[in-house]
Order: sequence, then C-alpha cells, then structure tokens
Amino acid sequence: MIGSKEALDYQQMRRKRSGEATQNFAQQNNDSDDDDDDEDIGNYDMVVPSGDFNNDDEEDTVLRGDDAENVNNPVTIYSLPEDVEWAKNTSIITNKALDFFSKEYGSFPFSSYAIVFVRYSPCQTSNFAGLSATQTMDKVVAEDVGRHAIASQPFKYPVSEDDLSFVWLKSPIVLFILDNRMTKTDKSFGLSRVLPKLFLQAMSGSLPNGTLNTEHFRYVCEKVNRNKLENFFKQWVFGAGAPVFRISQRFNKKKGMIEMNIRQVQHHERTPKKLDSSSFIGDAVAYLDNEPSPPQQHVFTGPMTIRVHESDGSPYEHIVELKEANTKLDIQYNSKFRKIKKKDDVLISV
Repeated sequence: MIGSKEALDYQQMRRKRSGEATQNFAQQNNDSDDDDDDEDIGNYDMVVPSGDFNNDDEEDTVLRGDDAENVNNPVTIYSLPEDVEWAKNTSIITNKALDFFSKEYGSFPFSSYAIVFVRYSPCQTSNFAGLSATQTMDKVVAEDVGRHAIASQPFKYPVSEDDLSFVWLKSPIVLFILDNRMTKTDKSFGLSRVLPKLFLQAMSGSLPNGTLNTEHFRYVCEKVNRNKLENFFKQWVFGAGAPVFRISQRFNKKKGMIEMNIRQVQHHERTPKKLDSSSFIGDAVAYLDNEPSPPQQHVFTGPMTIRVHESDGSPYEHIVELKEANTKLDIQYNSKFRKIKKKDDVLISV
C-alpha cells in the first residue's frame, strides 16, 4: 500500500484543525482501532496497485556526475516486467522536475514519490498521496507524463484542489495577468513568492480550518505585492466577462510619436457563446427560461503593456494605464525616422 500512512496523517491533520471535528478526532484517537482510521480516508487519498510490478530507483539510475541534484525525496518507478525500459525512459526527467518544484515552491509534502505505470486505466493519470498512477500509451511524441502529476502533489496535499475552486472558475490567463501585474507594474516577486508561502502555511497548520479561500489568497498576494489588489480581484475574479479591444494607431513623423487609440467595446459587441457538449443542456434550459445573462463590465481598468518593435528591430515595452472606455495615447518613438531614397543604379565596368 503506497502513500497510505502519509495520507492517513494528512487527513487526521486536516480534521484536527477543523473546529467542528476536534472532539471527535480526539475520541477516535483514543477509542478506535486502525480499521476505523482507514475508513476516514477519502478514496482519492490512497490507492492499492496490484500486479506483477518491477520497481526501479530513479536516484541511482538517472542522477550521475555533473547533472546530479540534491534530491531528498527518493523516486520509485513501478511497471510491468516487459515495460521496465519504457518506464525508465519515460520518467527520466522525474528527479529533475521534483527538484525544480522543491526549489521553487518549498519542500515536497511527502518523504517519497512513486509512479506506477498501469494498463487499461480509465484516465491518463490519477494522483494520490505520494503516488501517481499513469496509463501506458503508444504515442511516440506526447507531453511530459510526470510534469502535471508532480505539480498536483503540493496542490492536492497539503492544499486541497477543492480549496482552489475559485481559480478553476477562471481561465489560467487570470493568474498570468495577476503575476504580470505584480512583477512588472509593482516590481514585486509575483506568484513565485505567493505559492511557497501558501504551501508553508498549509503544512504548518496556520491556514484557517486547513482551507484556502479567495480572501486569504488575496491577502497573501497583497502582502507580497505591498500594494492593494482590490480592483483586480473585483474585475477579474468576482466579475464576469472579458475586455474586447479595438485598437488603431498611426505614426506622426513630425512629433516622432505613435498615436494610438484603444477602445473597449465588450458592452455592445457581445460574442455569441459557442455550443459545448458539456454545458449544452444547461444553456438550452437557460435559453428557454429566458434567464438573464451575467452583467457585462463596460470598462476594465488597470495597466497594459504595449511592445513596439522599431525600425532597427529593437523592442521597447511601454506600460500604460487604462482608466476609461476610450483611451488615447502618444508613445515615444526612439529610433530616428529616415526616409529611404531610391538611388540610381550605377554600372561599374572594368
């Protein structure tokens, strides 16, 4: 049984931090046996791989010489005997990926990590406490099988992926915009400093009730950013819709400026929603019941980065502030504009 002890400790820790179950947890520790404890573990926290698996320790076979990294968490690969070489070749980058996540986001939440390659699995990858079960595949070229599996370990334990439901409601581009706003506009470290703080708080038990909510995520972002992010969360997290820009520009030779006009037209140019099989029934019922669509924001405010590639090929980034639905800008053109004159062809004879 892989990961069961750590999964049990994790579940008991979360239940202990919960105010509603504190007394029940203490009573179960004194009165219940091991079987009762196992019943409290969610079926998504542990798994029992059964089969004629061969295991391989990646620490000895992959990390050698100058490429060796200091990995404190051993990685073990399980596969069927005929798939051992394929499994080793597929997971050759696992130790380096684990080392990268440990350096960027803090220590790995488990003492070890294992990957099990199975056949006929209903899904491509299933993640558990300290273990990832991956389906064997016949594709010659595919994305890294271990990257998302390793990344899901700290996001599921100690921070539950259910706690990040407010993020799943939005496109990942929202977090991309937030990180750019924190790093470019406010000159802070961005989300690369926020995530380790959240993981550390979760592992130390300082998160309220062991869960992460939107307000606490915003609080940590503002603490790292040293600036308020109220308008950003109001527009991009709690608000609906997305900006639609109509941009026109012309070059003013006399002033050496780029005159630009940015208009936001999302309030009167609404794009019809495409049909999707996952939400078709709900959309059809909403259409028949004449349910009102969510209110559209007329103006999205905040900084925008404009990159200008000038005549010599040099890129220049300009950060401008959008405050109204129609914004007019004058951007300085750094290169001197020279009109190219056509010269007469000269024949040179020897």
